[in-house]
Amino acid sequence: MATKVNKENTVTLQDGREIEIGPLNIKNLRKFMEIVEKFQAEVKNEIEAIDIMVDACQVALNKWAPDIAGDREYLEENMDMPTIHKIMDVTAGIDMSGKDPNVTPRA
Repeated sequence: MATKVNKENTVTLQDGREIEIGPLNIKNLRKFMEIVEKFQAEVKNEIEAIDIMVDACQVALNKWAPDIAGDREYLEENMDMPTIHKIMDVTAGIDMSGKDPNVTPRA
């Protein structure tokens, strides 16, 4: 009996478009990780960091929404940082939110 391991999630862009996303396959994960590795090697400021995150999201969205993945202007107009963080977390398991998973928020 097969079980579905990949849990898909929905992200909503600022124009209201909903996209179902899930973990990347190994081929696309390699491309994604090559871009993310630039964080350690090349990022000098927040603008460069955002550019690299958008690059990574383009690779991730190529699997889930190929019709918009190549349209950087559209993505920059319709993604915010929480959306970028969710795409990176769900598709590659990278938590870019800066939240410490070991800290429980106060009520």
